[in-house]
Amino acid sequence: MCGRFVVAKTVGEIMTIFEADDIVGEVPGISYNIAPTQQIAIVVDRAFEKDEQGAPLGELNREVHSARWGLVPRWAKSATEGAPLINGRIETIL
Repeated sequence: MCGRFVVAKTVGEIMTIFEADDIVGEVPGISYNIAPTQQIAIVVDRAFEKDEQGAPLGELNREVHSARWGLVPRWAKSATEGAPLINGRIETIL
């Protein structure tokens, strides 16, 4: 699997494509060489209300956030320990 990718859309275009309602925080824009550990724009569905089990109630609010690209395995002591993981096998991901 390739370890880099491209985001060729502006944040405004991403909001239009995914019908997002809000931008939360400072979200990076266009980049033609995104590497692991860099900040990327992600789309998140959020519910303002949840039931006892934590399942969303009512209407969802779609937001664009900034996130660090990579996986943090459950056995890692911290998110900055060692080389970042960028993919996982479906057979062993859980």
